[in-house]
Amino acid sequence: MSGNFRVRLLNRRSESRCCHAPQYVYRVTQGGFVKQRCSVCGKNETTVSRDEADSIRFALCCASCERELNLVMAGNNYAYQCARECAPPIDMAIIADALGSLCHETNENVLT
Repeated sequence: MSGNFRVRLLNRRSESRCCHAPQYVYRVTQGGFVKQRCSVCGKNETTVSRDEADSIRFALCCASCERELNLVMAGNNYAYQCARECAPPIDMAIIADALGSLCHETNENVLT
């Protein structure tokens, strides 16, 4: 199984003021300055504080609706799928391969 997904940096510690939802971190300028955006409506929010930076984790998002993917079982394998089922589930192995390629790591290494 394959599908389109995006890897996002998700700040679960800080809720957006507009929708009270987790926020995604995104680059504002070429210099690397980052801000946060609401994961529900996309409204730009605040800059990232040092405390918030410590709590940021990777999130897998649906390429169609931008919502975070949920862990599901697809046959005997772990997979991720949008709650709206915009696309078929994506096997965890496919995501592991994609992240490994992105980080120039082999699947035997752990990304921390």
